[in-house]
Amino acid sequence: MMGIIGLIFVFVMVFGGFLLHGGNLSVIFAALPTELMVIFGGAIGALIVGNTAQTLKGVISGLKQVFTGPKWK
Repeated sequence: MMGIIGLIFVFVMVFGGFLLHGGNLSVIFAALPTELMVIFGGAIGALIVGNTAQTLKGVISGLKQVFTGPKWK
């Protein structure tokens, strides 16, 4: 739950700041698919190149835990 709240917070702050400075969101939405491909592709590629297989497995399991929550409540 906190992971989803954190992602919403990030998007609200980034796009809110962009709008407060007079930005036009239609420009963002027009470039969004290719921009996300470049940004996430570069980030994932750097993650793969810079870490061991064990670390990558830990990252994947950590991401799963962010969205599913703790084992015990």
